[in-house]
Amino acid sequence: MGKTKRTAFEISILGLLSALILLQVYIPIVIPGGLQIVTVHITVALGAIILGTRDGAILGLVWGLLSLFRAYTSPASPLTILLFTNPAIAIIPRVLVGIAAGLLFNVFYQKTKLKKAVSLSITGVGSALVNTLFVLLLTVIFFQHDPNALFGAARGGGSNTNLLIFLLTVFGINSIIEAVTAGVLVPLIGTPLLRFKKEK
Repeated sequence: MGKTKRTAFEISILGLLSALILLQVYIPIVIPGGLQIVTVHITVALGAIILGTRDGAILGLVWGLLSLFRAYTSPASPLTILLFTNPAIAIIPRVLVGIAAGLLFNVFYQKTKLKKAVSLSITGVGSALVNTLFVLLLTVIFFQHDPNALFGAARGGGSNTNLLIFLLTVFGINSIIEAVTAGVLVPLIGTPLLRFKKEK
């Protein structure tokens, strides 16, 4: 945390992960049934684990800015336009993912001395949940007084009396799958990356 200069290795990893985030934002994973699964939080979490909280936040900012840009230029749905053209919803949760991932790994691995794989898995799940929870929270804050616009964008019309339940219904299955996926992939990818970093 006290370092001010990045090594060539760290700069290279930051650049590579930023490029990967660009690909992930524009090429989402679609599973049977048409659900789009976000995997960018995995990349941001891995960056925070390898490079630290500061660079994790930078990667989260890259993700947020790309999400904002895509919402304006090539949105995936009317709901995407409504939510992610809002800079707060597009950017804040993603920056927090990078911060939370770095802090979680530090607490569980460095402080409590849990096994590396367990710490990585907890970090992966936590990063996915942070993104989902803050997107939901900010959506409730911005749309609590006019939820019908949100209902119309998601369903093509109609209304719902409970905004939070509606959002949990819309995002619930995706968020569970994303958290489980992160819990599995972060230790699988993070373990060799940390070993490689140690060798450097």
